Amino acid sequence: CETSPQILMYELRYRRAIRPPAPEIIQSYAQEFLEPFARIQAEFTRKGMHCQSGPWWWSCDDALRLIALSMARHRFCILDSFMLEDDYQALAQSIQAFHRDGLLTPGTLYYGLDQKR
Repeated sequence: CETSPQILMYELRYRRAIRPPAPEIIQSYAQEFLEPFARIQAEFTRKGMHCQSGPWWWSCDDALRLIALSMARHRFCILDSFMLEDDYQALAQSIQAFHRDGLLTPGTLYYGLDQKR
C-alpha cells in the first residue's frame, strides 16, 4: 500500500468492513486454546526442549491435538512462539539479505490491482 493508492483504499475499505470478535469469544478461545498451548510450551521447556513427536513444542501430541481441534472448530489456529529466537533471527537476517539483494519483489494482487513495481 506504500506504493499504490488503490491498494491503500482496498485495505482501508476492508478494515472498515471487518469487525473484531466480541470479548467473550476472545476469552473463550484463550481459555480453550491459548492457555493450554502456554502450558504445553512451559512443560516442553521444563523437560529440556524435547517431546517424542519432534524438537518443537507444537509438534508434541497434545499440541497437535489442540491445533487440529482449533482448525476444525474455528478454521484457524494461533501459535505463539512458533519458532525459537535463534531460528527467527536467522530467518529475519536471510529475508533482509534477500530484500537487500533484490531477490524479493512485490507480488501481491488485490482483486486485479497490481502493485506498482
